[in-house]
Amino acid sequence: MKRLLIFFITGLFVIAAVGIAGCVSEEETPAAPISTSEPTSEPVSLNVQASWINNNLRVQGTADLPDGEVVTVEVYDTYVSKNIPDEAIPMSDGSILTYTSEGIFRTMDVTVSHGEYVAIFEGIGSDILKGESLRVRTLYQGSVSNEVNPVKTTDWTDDYAPVSTPAPTVKTDTTTMGERNAAQKALDYLRFAAFSREGLIEQLEFEGFSHEEAVYGVDQSGADWNEQAALKAQSYLDYSSFSREGLIEQLVFEGFTRQQAEYGVQAVGY
Repeated sequence: MKRLLIFFITGLFVIAAVGIAGCVSEEETPAAPISTSEPTSEPVSLNVQASWINNNLRVQGTADLPDGEVVTVEVYDTYVSKNIPDEAIPMSDGSILTYTSEGIFRTMDVTVSHGEYVAIFEGIGSDILKGESLRVRTLYQGSVSNEVNPVKTTDWTDDYAPVSTPAPTVKTDTTTMGERNAAQKALDYLRFAAFSREGLIEQLEFEGFSHEEAVYGVDQSGADWNEQAALKAQSYLDYSSFSREGLIEQLVFEGFTRQQAEYGVQAVGY
């Protein structure tokens, strides 16, 4: 009987020891690591400012980014065109022009170098638009810079002044819808850049207008092609150097006549 009691008590000790060991083992087992998603990138510090060089808008700023990164400079205007094209329009200065129901957007991708970037938008201040409703900002992925409003007054200090483009003269009883739309589209383009007559006709044809519609629309714009040549000449000189003859040849290449090109070059001081 005593032997059975000893075995019973011994068994209880064994069971208790196993239970304690199990508890210690569970306590010492490290918890499985909790998976976490990758942290989101920090917002990039962007700063932008803008100034006018005649009718061209020069945008410069700083970006807390390494060399070679690309930021997007955006210029937008609350003006809403009656005719909104389906696709964005590439401009001669490398920017992209997009019409929306909220306004007109013109964007340019530029590369950061030593923490700085520069973009020059040609012809934005010419003709109708003087910059009163323009807004400028810089974008990089999810980061947005400050926003500036580079107001351009009409007090021109140049030897020449851009011509104000009157509304197209449209005879609704004889003109087609295509002609009326071409006339409006020609004005839309002249709000943002300088064109030769031939260059603007080609741009409208690129938009899908027939040659006859494009010619009608351009002729209804009321633009002074001599003044347009002067504006175009200045836009070239704002970011590059030309000889007098080289600048004339460039303007002729753009579609201006030799006489218009010579006028434009003379107007900017050559």
